[in-house]
Amino acid sequence: MQPSVDAEMRQFYSVLAPFYDEDYALLFERRDIDFYRRMAETYGEPVLEAGCGTGRVLLPLAAAGVTMHGIEPSAEML
Repeated sequence: MQPSVDAEMRQFYSVLAPFYDEDYALLFERRDIDFYRRMAETYGEPVLEAGCGTGRVLLPLAAAGVTMHGIEPSAEML
């Protein structure tokens, strides 16, 4: 019997989650945070981040004063 897609995704994210923030920080050199902050300034608030994961983008923007809301279907990423 094969595992369900849901079980496979939970397993995938449970392995990925501990490395997610640092991997993306290295990939984008944190420039994406500034990009999203400028988008919030340009287009207004509040901002909804669908798939907010670990909060890698959401938390720094909220700390910078941007009104943020996030949704994340994966408990492992939260």
